[in-house]
Amino acid sequence: MTRDDLRIFCTSLAFTGLMLKGENGEHQSDRIRDFAKLSEAFCFETALEALGADANPDNETDPASIDLVIDCYKAQMRDKEPFTPPIERVSLLKIFDRLHQRQQRRRQRHFYATGDNEAITNRVAQLIREEIEADGAAT
Repeated sequence: MTRDDLRIFCTSLAFTGLMLKGENGEHQSDRIRDFAKLSEAFCFETALEALGADANPDNETDPASIDLVIDCYKAQMRDKEPFTPPIERVSLLKIFDRLHQRQQRRRQRHFYATGDNEAITNRVAQLIREEIEADGAAT
């Protein structure tokens, strides 16, 4: 189950639960969203292994698995709980690398949405040239 699958599942359960309870009226969508977030957080806390990841991404290289671990840490920080990252360097670096990728994607959101093929091609060529230069400096 992916993170998106869990989110969809929790939202549908929240919707069904509130409909069966007869919840109607103002701010119903807010209540459904809040209930879904609680359900999702509960799943992260109690059954993360069922989602295909554990709290230690040491053996995980799949970005989705590392994203699940990151989401657990985010939930801890939102709930003002102590942040307990893994102490192994390899795990920390995998989490750092994934967070860095996500940060770059957020920063380039406008470029992804509006960049034409020529602009993207130019950026790819620029990044390849930078790698060639870095490879040459390393030897």
